[in-house]
Amino acid sequence: MSKTFDFAIPAPRFDLDLANTGIEKPIYDENKTLYGYFKFGLQDDSNPRLRVAKQRYETANAERIEGMNDFERVVDRFVELYLKGWREVKSGDGKDMPFSKDAAKAYLNHPAFYFVAEQLWPMSHNVKLFQLPGVASKDEETKN
Repeated sequence: MSKTFDFAIPAPRFDLDLANTGIEKPIYDENKTLYGYFKFGLQDDSNPRLRVAKQRYETANAERIEGMNDFERVVDRFVELYLKGWREVKSGDGKDMPFSKDAAKAYLNHPAFYFVAEQLWPMSHNVKLFQLPGVASKDEETKN
């Protein structure tokens, strides 16, 4: 027989709706070149919807992703689960490239755009980006 405990549950670390619908951030390089605006969700395993989505992704795509290298696998999962869209990503003729999952995988796997993937990855793990504006954390409240 297992014992039950009544733990105090802290306030949510992030806004669940924002984590699921995503936020949009521009990606610039050191030369202030704009690579586009990317909309992405939060990568955090405490999000119940995300845990289920990751399990479904792994099961449904096990065969397909088996032959990929680690980077390709990370990009594939990121695009499938977290990347919601983009704008102002340019095609070779300078026009806006419409967002699709296939286009996003090709873009982020292209060596010229590894930089973009390297910027998006930590942002998609940054819980502070997925908090509603004006909502102070307990630490911030105690400082006032």
